[in-house]
This record gives sequence, structure tokens and C-alpha cells, in this order.
Amino acid sequence: MILKTSGKGITKALITAILVMVMVVSVLVTVFAAEPTRRGKVTTSTGYTLNVRSEPVNGSVIGRLNSGDIVTVLGEQDVAGSVKWYLVNTGTVTGYVTSAYLEILPEETTPPSETTPPDETTGGDTPTETPPTVDFEAYLTEQGFPESYKPYLRELHALYPNWVFKAQHVEWDFEYAVDKEHGVALVENNNPSSWKSIEGDSYDWASNTWKIFDGDRWVRASRDLIRHYMDPRNFLGANSVFQFLEQSYDASVQNIEGVRRILAGTFMENDVTDTDGSLLNYATAIYNAGVDYKINPYVLSSMIIIEVGSQGSTIISGTYAGYEGYFNYFNIGAYSANGMGAVERGLWYAKGGNDGAGTSYGRPWNTRLKAIRGGAQFYADGYLTRGQNTLYLKRYNVQGANPFTHRYMTSVYGAAVEATKLAKGYTEELRTTPLSFYIPVYKNMADTAYPKPTLDGSPNMKLSSLSVSGFELTPNFDTEVLEYMLVVPPATSSITINAVPMDSTASIVGAGNQPLITGTNVFEIKVTAGNGTVRVYKLTVAKENPDNFGELTFTDRYLPKDNIVYGIAPGKTVGAFRTEFVSAGLVTVTNAAGIQKTDNDLIATDDIITVCSTNGVKYADYRASVKGDLNSDGKVNISDLLKIRNRILGSDEFSAVQVYSGDIDGNGSINISDLLKIRNHILGTNVIS
Repeated sequence: MILKTSGKGITKALITAILVMVMVVSVLVTVFAAEPTRRGKVTTSTGYTLNVRSEPVNGSVIGRLNSGDIVTVLGEQDVAGSVKWYLVNTGTVTGYVTSAYLEILPEETTPPSETTPPDETTGGDTPTETPPTVDFEAYLTEQGFPESYKPYLRELHALYPNWVFKAQHVEWDFEYAVDKEHGVALVENNNPSSWKSIEGDSYDWASNTWKIFDGDRWVRASRDLIRHYMDPRNFLGANSVFQFLEQSYDASVQNIEGVRRILAGTFMENDVTDTDGSLLNYATAIYNAGVDYKINPYVLSSMIIIEVGSQGSTIISGTYAGYEGYFNYFNIGAYSANGMGAVERGLWYAKGGNDGAGTSYGRPWNTRLKAIRGGAQFYADGYLTRGQNTLYLKRYNVQGANPFTHRYMTSVYGAAVEATKLAKGYTEELRTTPLSFYIPVYKNMADTAYPKPTLDGSPNMKLSSLSVSGFELTPNFDTEVLEYMLVVPPATSSITINAVPMDSTASIVGAGNQPLITGTNVFEIKVTAGNGTVRVYKLTVAKENPDNFGELTFTDRYLPKDNIVYGIAPGKTVGAFRTEFVSAGLVTVTNAAGIQKTDNDLIATDDIITVCSTNGVKYADYRASVKGDLNSDGKVNISDLLKIRNRILGSDEFSAVQVYSGDIDGNGSINISDLLKIRNHILGTNVIS
């Protein structure tokens, strides 16, 4: 459309247009506090690109700039929790870039762009020289990062394009690694109940209390909490990722000011007079130790704060009775043993105990400076040189010739807490440097990150008693036994189930009066603990047929669970098994093909066990689980050894029945102990029975 005007109309139109332009410019200046036309130069490292986003921080990527590109700066915006962001025009798009990688050029020295003006015939740029770029997505794939890792790494890359993420592929199945940490990893007792283990002797069910394993408050961590803290995906944030930072000293990145930032607000912020009369500056001492022993001094700073607290502890007071004048800033050797408490043993080590003359690492540590330097040397020699070059590997040693050993600490969240303190040493300026992060990747991880458990309250979901009025259960009640059986006469129309929880805060569903039908009746007694966890006890009741049900009496030798009869010794005949399973009644055994076995045949894993009364009235079907028999031949041989090895390595999946067969020691998991039992059985040195 062509607008025609003349005379006063032209003058009026021009004035209107000018006023509109002035208003637009005024709005831009107000919103972005922009200076008159400014230009900026991209300062990423060669090979890295700078994202142009639709909005600051988390906006979608609408363009990319190479190192050295020149852009027009239209405005700027301060963002809480982030660096300043500039609104720029690249010649093709207008969007936001972080100020961390854009240098504002003085107006009088603004150089010409390194690319030619846009080709108006094609609408694109024709670069005269384009620096090589790294395809970040291709790099992630090349490193072998699973898809579930990539969203977190993309966000970090957008914030800090120069950071380098290296996948550290672990040869272990994730659940196997969690299993190796369970019983070792500790958590403070004042945390939610779902953070604390209730397995084995970790928890006293009768008193509803947790057993203390270190100090006066450290108890075993639950598997769910260990999963959360061992899963690297939960710690790929701007600060939490520092637990994967490579720990070697780097003069271009680490400096004494960074050490001071970490020590600010702690007892190490101020100078102190050492035992030899010299004035000790903590920041200087820690920084120099890092330089001398080639370890990141920021790591040393955060370690000390974690070990002795922000205000110090008894082990560095120099006043502990019998060890006056001795110090141990890194809590080396500080654990209860040989009749000594953790503090006493740590100071015993500082004084020279544990290795003869006790002069290693500059001992005795009878000055604060010697204790700091000796501890730093101990850590550098003992951990960095063994490949434990990140906070994560220092805590969870999943690499090297002796994995799952040589842990610097037992706190389940030790590495995560240290990371937040370590991150304080890295300003936004330092974060523009190419820091290297080694991030573990396990086999067979879940598709999403493991969440932190949140349930609290009593975890006790056990019964203290279970009975049926007027009848006796088979087997006799045991709080750890979950399945029971009962046969009642034909005239019994109902039963009364009595269930009492071990903890008064637990609730019960399924107890009370229950009607019966002729034949098999299955009742579930569900116990819900105060924290919401549930345990189910199952009661199977056979009501005799009026037309003469006959007799059926089980022994206490086998206790079926989930309709699986487990704990059967390898090499047992069907006839021998029958007499051990019932004292009155009929038992038939058929193989997976449905062929009935004779008394002289071996009972094998996955055989079907059918139980009937003496008059042939069917009671139930069960599946057999023979210890060590994974290939269902009733024997234990090299084939079973290979299958259980593959299961431990994560390359073989087991059915529910095979899980019972593989758990030979009955501890609830399949591990190297079970593998050794199968090997010894084959060699004849320790027969499975």
C-alpha cells in the first residue's frame, strides 16, 4: 500500500514519526539502561560458541556466536543469582548473552566485524574466517553420557561454555555399588527415618532406636539415601558439580584470594599464634600446601571445614588430655579402635603412632602449620596418586584395582557438602576458565535420577503377634516370617485374626473377623508404619470340604514365600523333600514341561510343587527354589557358577525364583559371597546344604 500526502500532511507525518521513534528509544533506555550504541566482542575460548537466548539464563537458544564475533549491544539486565546479561543484535537475531563472555569495546576503538556484512540476496552471513567449533551434543554422545545426564550438562554448558565434562565409565552395576556402600555409609541420627537403614542390626525394632556406629550420632544410611547421593545426576548443578572437579593444583585458576573466600566466617579467617610462637595465617598456609603438594588448595580448605567444623573441634584444640600441643586438621586416623575414641586415636596418630617412629608426613604434628601441611601431603599421596582425584571418588571409590575401599570418610553426603564449600572459592570470573569435571557413569542405572527419600516417623511396620482364635498357625509366629498356613473344619464359617503391631503408631488392615469359603482362602494383614512404609503378612486358610477333606499338616522345615518354597538343598530327591515338607498330606512334583517326577528324581529350581490333603483335595501350588541351582537341573555345577557371575556383573537377569536360589547365604542379596559358596561346593571344600 502507498500512502500519499502533501504539504502540511507531510510535515505532520514527519513529526509523528519522530515522536514515535523518540518514545521507542526512551523505552529501550528505561528498560535496559542502555548506553548510546555500544559494541561487544565474544571472548569464549577458540572452538567454543556463545549461546544467544530468547530470555536471560534459561531462555531458548536462538543463535550462536563464535569467539571474536562483534555484536551491537542494545541493553543490559541484572538477574538475581546470575551475572549480568546483555541484549544484543548479531546481525541476524536479537537476544540475550551472558556478560561472562562478552567484552564491551570502547566506542573509539571498536574494530570492524570479522565477518562480512549479511548477504542481502541470501539473508545469511558470509564469514571470512570461522574459528573451529565444538558440537556439544556430539561431544556428549562421544563421551558416552546417557540421555538422562544430558539435560543437566546442557544447562551447565549454557552457563559455562568452557567447562569440560568427561564421562568416567564405571564397570559396576549401580545397584551393586549401592550394595557395597550399604552398611558403610553413615548419616546423622537426627535426620528423617527414611534416611536411616533398618536392615540387619542397624535398627532395634523392640525399642524403635537406631544403633550408633560412630561418634554419638552417626547411624547407617538407608539404601534409598545412598542411591540419591551416589547418583551423579543429582549433583550436576552450578555448585554441586564441584564434587566432580579434578583436584590438581592449577596456578591459572586457584589463588590465595579464593582460599580466603572459603575460609571467611570460619575460625580460620583470622591469624593465630602457633605453638612455636610464630603467627599462622591459615589462608597462606593452606595455599602454600596446595602449591607444594600439587593439590587444589580450595579442596584442602573445604576438607578442613568439613572435618573439624567452621568453629573448630577438640582434635585441633591442642588441649586434649595426654595429647596437649598436638593437632589433626584432617581427622586422619580419627576413628574408634583399640580402646581409643575417635579424637584420641586421631591425636595418637598426630603424635606419631601407627607406623613405628611416626615421622611420616612431617609428624609429630606439634604445630598447627605442620598438621596442615602433613595432612595435605597425606591426602595428596594417599588419594590423588591412587586415582581418587575428585571429592566424589574420595568418598565413593568406584575405580582402581581395589574399588569400594580406601574411603576418606563414611558420611553419605560428605562429598556433596564439601562441594558446596569448594564452590565458594570459584568466582564467576574463575568459572569462565576451562575447568575439568570427571563424572561417573554406572551400568544399569534408572532412567531418571534417584530422589532423596522424604518419609519420616517410625519405620516399624512389624507385628509383635499374629494368631487365629481357636487355631494354631503353621509355622509358629515369628515377626520375620511373613506367610502362614491353617486348615479348619468344614463347619467353620469364619475366623478371627488377631494382629498386634510392634509399634503403637503403626496401623493394621486385614485383621478381625473374616468369612470363609470352602477351599482356599487367602488373607493379607497389612501393617503401615508411622512413616508410611508397609509390610504384608499373608495367611492361607484351607476350609475342609464337607465331603471329607482329609488331613493336611505341614512341617516347619520350609516356609514358603510368595508361593516359592526356598532353601532346598541341591541333590535332594523328591521323596526326601516330600517327607520334609508335610507330615500328613499328598505332595506331587512336576518339571517345567509338566511331567511328574518320581521319588528318585532330583527336585530342581522352577519345579511345580502341588500340595493336597490325604483325600486329594488340592490346597496350593508352589514353585521350588534349590540353593545354587540356577539352570534348573537340581545340581550345582559350572553352569550355575557362570550364571551367578554374570548376575553380579549385571549381564544376566534372574527370575524371582532364581533370586532365592542365588542368595545362598540368605542375606537378601546376590554377591561375591554366594559366588564363592558355589565355587567351593563344586570343588567339594564346602558343600551347600
